[in-house]
Amino acid sequence: MMTIEADYERFQSEGETMAGELGDFRQRARAYHRLYRHSKGNFAFPLLAAHGALWGAGHMRRGLFVSRVLLMLSPRRGGATARLAMVEDFTNALKEINRQVLIKTYVAYQMTRYHADDPRLAEYVAPELSAPLAACHEARRLGQRLPDEDRRNLFEAAFLFEQDFVVGPSIDAALPQFNWPLVRALAMRPPIGFRYFGPLERLWFADFSDKDERIKRGLQAYDIAERQGWDFTEGALANYPCEKGQRPKFLNAFCRAVCQ
Repeated sequence: MMTIEADYERFQSEGETMAGELGDFRQRARAYHRLYRHSKGNFAFPLLAAHGALWGAGHMRRGLFVSRVLLMLSPRRGGATARLAMVEDFTNALKEINRQVLIKTYVAYQMTRYHADDPRLAEYVAPELSAPLAACHEARRLGQRLPDEDRRNLFEAAFLFEQDFVVGPSIDAALPQFNWPLVRALAMRPPIGFRYFGPLERLWFADFSDKDERIKRGLQAYDIAERQGWDFTEGALANYPCEKGQRPKFLNAFCRAVCQ
């Protein structure tokens, strides 16, 4: 068996490879899905993170498109390049968050898989996450399903972990540079609608920068998946549009003109 230090470096490198480049949302969604399947369905966080990656890919494209349209319609054309650059920088920050969440989730999963009994594990994975992940691995090895309460607790631990160590600090660092009030306000109110939601179901944000609200909406997403059923939630990954054909054909010429 490799040392805990060597394994950490190995898993970090593997996670970075799996995460790909900023725009590789589908690659990350596939990696998340493999983690969910490997856990025998006990670790729900990567399944919902896969939905987040696939939904986020389309949402960010739409956000950039709307920003360009607003610039075209704005009577104040001065500073358009700088404002668009702010939107692109913020979008790239969100993409990097998506990368880092996958990397840290993968590292935590593998470190607890191989080093659950090592007293130094707390140096690499927060104890609040390592304990429920260790229980997940034990259930997987025994071919068992975690009790519903334990599965939800594991999801919550993983969600809080990524909020504390990735999402929160990254959002806090990126927002002060995003000085376009109208588009910033729109960006902080994303109407999230994953493909396993009901037809009119959305997670409506008042302020995406509010950590407490992000946690509340994340737990709501879990509860919706639980209600819809995990097989249905997993199958809904196939319902996101592919990279090609994201918009109706009649918009293509307009988009080419706007995006020049």
